[in-house]
Amino acid sequence: MEYILSGFTIGFIAAALPGAVQTTVLQSAIIGKAKSSIKFAIGAAIMDGLYIILSYYGLVQILVGYHWLKLLIGIIGSIYIAYIGIVGLVDSVKNKDTQDIKNRTFLSGFLLVLLHVPTLLYFIGITATIFKEKADFLTVLSAGVALSVGALTCFGVVAALGKTINYFGSKWVIKIFNIIASVILIFFAIKIIIGLF
Repeated sequence: MEYILSGFTIGFIAAALPGAVQTTVLQSAIIGKAKSSIKFAIGAAIMDGLYIILSYYGLVQILVGYHWLKLLIGIIGSIYIAYIGIVGLVDSVKNKDTQDIKNRTFLSGFLLVLLHVPTLLYFIGITATIFKEKADFLTVLSAGVALSVGALTCFGVVAALGKTINYFGSKWVIKIFNIIASVILIFFAIKIIIGLF
Protein backbone atom coordinates (compact mmCIF):
# COMPACT_ATOMS: atom_id res chain seq x y z
CA MET A 1 0.00 0.00 0.00
CA GLU A 2 2.90 2.35 0.74
CA TYR A 3 4.14 2.05 -2.87
CA ILE A 4 0.69 2.81 -4.25
CA LEU A 5 0.29 5.94 -2.10
CA SER A 6 3.82 7.06 -2.93
CA GLY A 7 3.25 6.45 -6.63
CA PHE A 8 -0.04 8.37 -6.68
CA THR A 9 1.40 11.29 -4.71
CA ILE A 10 4.53 11.53 -6.83
CA GLY A 11 2.47 11.27 -10.03
CA PHE A 12 0.17 14.08 -8.93
CA ILE A 13 3.03 16.32 -7.78
CA ALA A 14 5.11 15.67 -10.92
CA ALA A 15 2.13 16.53 -13.11
CA ALA A 16 1.49 19.70 -11.08
CA LEU A 17 4.92 21.11 -11.94
CA PRO A 18 4.70 23.51 -14.88
CA GLY A 19 5.95 21.77 -17.98
CA ALA A 20 5.24 20.87 -21.58
CA VAL A 21 2.54 18.29 -20.83
CA GLN A 22 0.63 20.46 -18.38
CA THR A 23 0.85 23.42 -20.78
CA THR A 24 -0.41 21.33 -23.71
CA VAL A 25 -3.28 19.87 -21.67
CA LEU A 26 -4.32 23.37 -20.57
CA GLN A 27 -3.93 24.79 -24.06
CA SER A 28 -6.11 22.08 -25.65
CA ALA A 29 -8.84 22.52 -23.05
CA ILE A 30 -8.78 26.32 -23.35
CA ILE A 31 -9.48 26.17 -27.08
CA GLY A 32 -12.44 23.86 -26.49
CA LYS A 33 -10.77 20.51 -27.10
CA ALA A 34 -11.25 19.01 -23.62
CA LYS A 35 -11.68 15.43 -24.89
CA SER A 36 -8.53 15.77 -26.96
CA SER A 37 -6.79 17.21 -23.91
CA ILE A 38 -7.75 14.16 -21.81
CA LYS A 39 -6.58 11.71 -24.51
CA PHE A 40 -3.25 13.53 -24.60
CA ALA A 41 -3.06 13.45 -20.78
CA ILE A 42 -3.78 9.70 -20.68
CA GLY A 43 -0.88 9.05 -23.08
CA ALA A 44 1.45 11.22 -21.00
CA ALA A 45 0.34 9.67 -17.70
CA ILE A 46 0.81 6.12 -18.98
CA MET A 47 4.34 6.95 -20.12
CA ASP A 48 5.06 8.45 -16.69
CA GLY A 49 4.06 5.15 -15.09
CA LEU A 50 6.09 3.17 -17.61
CA TYR A 51 9.14 5.28 -16.81
CA ILE A 52 8.94 4.21 -13.15
CA ILE A 53 8.71 0.55 -14.14
CA LEU A 54 11.52 0.82 -16.70
CA SER A 55 13.67 2.79 -14.26
CA TYR A 56 13.25 0.18 -11.55
CA TYR A 57 14.47 -2.54 -13.86
CA GLY A 58 17.41 -0.47 -15.08
CA LEU A 59 16.36 -0.09 -18.71
CA VAL A 60 16.24 3.69 -18.60
CA GLN A 61 19.63 3.94 -16.87
CA ILE A 62 21.14 1.96 -19.77
CA LEU A 63 19.79 4.53 -22.24
CA VAL A 64 21.14 7.41 -20.19
CA GLY A 65 24.55 5.69 -20.08
CA TYR A 66 24.95 6.39 -23.79
CA HIS A 67 25.47 10.15 -24.04
CA TRP A 68 24.85 10.23 -27.78
CA LEU A 69 21.50 8.46 -27.33
CA LYS A 70 20.46 10.82 -24.53
CA LEU A 71 21.42 13.74 -26.77
CA LEU A 72 19.50 12.33 -29.74
CA ILE A 73 16.35 11.71 -27.67
CA GLY A 74 16.66 15.21 -26.18
CA ILE A 75 16.99 16.88 -29.57
CA ILE A 76 14.07 14.94 -31.06
CA GLY A 77 11.96 15.70 -27.98
CA SER A 78 12.83 19.40 -28.11
CA ILE A 79 11.93 19.59 -31.77
CA TYR A 80 8.61 17.87 -31.03
CA ILE A 81 7.77 20.23 -28.17
CA ALA A 82 8.79 23.26 -30.29
CA TYR A 83 6.60 21.95 -33.13
CA ILE A 84 3.55 21.76 -30.85
CA GLY A 85 4.25 25.32 -29.61
CA ILE A 86 4.88 26.79 -33.06
CA VAL A 87 1.75 25.22 -34.55
CA GLY A 88 -0.32 26.60 -31.65
CA LEU A 89 1.25 30.03 -32.02
CA VAL A 90 0.73 30.16 -35.79
CA ASP A 91 -2.88 29.00 -35.45
CA SER A 92 -3.53 31.68 -32.80
CA VAL A 93 -1.91 34.50 -34.74
CA LYS A 94 -3.77 33.51 -37.93
CA ASN A 95 -7.04 33.68 -35.98
CA LYS A 96 -7.70 30.10 -36.98
CA ASP A 97 -11.05 28.87 -35.73
CA THR A 98 -10.47 26.70 -32.67
CA GLN A 99 -12.58 23.93 -34.21
CA ASP A 100 -10.04 23.66 -37.05
CA ILE A 101 -7.03 23.37 -34.73
CA LYS A 102 -5.49 19.92 -34.67
CA ASN A 103 -6.57 17.60 -31.86
CA ARG A 104 -4.01 16.24 -29.42
CA THR A 105 -3.91 12.46 -29.31
CA PHE A 106 -3.00 9.69 -26.90
CA LEU A 107 0.11 9.00 -29.00
CA SER A 108 1.23 12.63 -28.97
CA GLY A 109 1.02 12.71 -25.15
CA PHE A 110 2.88 9.41 -24.89
CA LEU A 111 5.61 10.62 -27.28
CA LEU A 112 5.98 13.98 -25.56
CA VAL A 113 6.88 12.26 -22.27
CA LEU A 114 8.92 9.52 -23.94
CA LEU A 115 11.11 12.07 -25.76
CA HIS A 116 11.45 14.48 -22.84
CA VAL A 117 14.90 13.81 -21.34
CA PRO A 118 14.31 15.82 -18.12
CA THR A 119 11.30 13.59 -17.37
CA LEU A 120 13.39 10.50 -17.99
CA LEU A 121 16.06 11.72 -15.58
CA TYR A 122 13.45 12.81 -13.03
CA PHE A 123 11.90 9.36 -12.89
CA ILE A 124 15.27 7.66 -12.50
CA GLY A 125 15.74 9.71 -9.32
CA ILE A 126 12.17 9.20 -8.14
CA THR A 127 12.44 5.43 -8.54
CA ALA A 128 15.15 5.37 -5.90
CA THR A 129 12.92 7.23 -3.44
CA ILE A 130 9.89 4.99 -4.01
CA PHE A 131 11.72 1.67 -3.88
CA LYS A 132 14.16 1.66 -0.98
CA GLU A 133 14.33 -2.14 -1.06
CA LYS A 134 13.83 -4.90 -3.60
CA ALA A 135 10.25 -5.20 -4.81
CA ASP A 136 8.41 -7.86 -6.81
CA PHE A 137 6.99 -7.12 -10.27
CA LEU A 138 3.40 -6.72 -9.03
CA THR A 139 4.50 -4.09 -6.50
CA VAL A 140 6.48 -2.18 -9.15
CA LEU A 141 3.54 -2.42 -11.55
CA SER A 142 1.13 -1.19 -8.86
CA ALA A 143 3.36 1.81 -8.13
CA GLY A 144 3.59 2.58 -11.85
CA VAL A 145 -0.19 2.40 -12.29
CA ALA A 146 -0.72 4.53 -9.17
CA LEU A 147 1.74 7.10 -10.51
CA SER A 148 -0.16 7.20 -13.81
CA VAL A 149 -3.46 7.66 -11.98
CA GLY A 150 -1.97 10.44 -9.84
CA ALA A 151 -0.63 12.24 -12.91
CA LEU A 152 -3.91 11.80 -14.77
CA THR A 153 -5.83 13.18 -11.79
CA CYS A 154 -3.72 16.33 -11.83
CA PHE A 155 -4.00 16.65 -15.62
CA GLY A 156 -7.78 16.29 -15.23
CA VAL A 157 -7.80 19.27 -12.86
CA VAL A 158 -5.73 21.27 -15.38
CA ALA A 159 -8.10 20.28 -18.22
CA ALA A 160 -11.11 21.33 -16.09
CA LEU A 161 -9.44 24.70 -15.48
CA GLY A 162 -8.89 25.10 -19.22
CA LYS A 163 -12.48 24.12 -19.98
CA THR A 164 -13.68 26.68 -17.42
CA ILE A 165 -11.57 29.40 -19.07
CA ASN A 166 -13.02 28.36 -22.43
CA TYR A 167 -16.58 28.49 -21.11
CA PHE A 168 -16.36 31.84 -19.35
CA GLY A 169 -13.67 33.56 -21.42
CA SER A 170 -14.18 35.63 -24.52
CA LYS A 171 -12.52 34.67 -27.80
CA TRP A 172 -9.89 37.33 -27.08
CA VAL A 173 -9.05 35.84 -23.65
CA ILE A 174 -8.88 32.32 -25.14
CA LYS A 175 -6.58 33.58 -27.89
CA ILE A 176 -4.25 35.26 -25.36
CA PHE A 177 -4.09 32.09 -23.23
CA ASN A 178 -3.38 30.01 -26.34
CA ILE A 179 -0.57 32.34 -27.43
CA ILE A 180 0.95 32.29 -23.92
CA ALA A 181 0.77 28.47 -23.78
CA SER A 182 2.38 28.19 -27.22
CA VAL A 183 5.23 30.54 -26.27
CA ILE A 184 5.78 28.57 -23.05
CA LEU A 185 6.09 25.34 -25.05
CA ILE A 186 8.66 26.95 -27.35
CA PHE A 187 10.52 28.19 -24.27
CA PHE A 188 10.55 24.65 -22.80
CA ALA A 189 11.97 23.28 -26.06
CA ILE A 190 14.78 25.88 -26.08
CA LYS A 191 15.48 25.22 -22.39
CA ILE A 192 15.82 21.48 -23.06
CA ILE A 193 18.22 22.03 -25.95
CA ILE A 194 20.37 24.37 -23.83
CA GLY A 195 20.34 21.84 -20.98
CA LEU A 196 21.61 19.08 -23.27
CA PHE A 197 24.87 20.90 -23.93
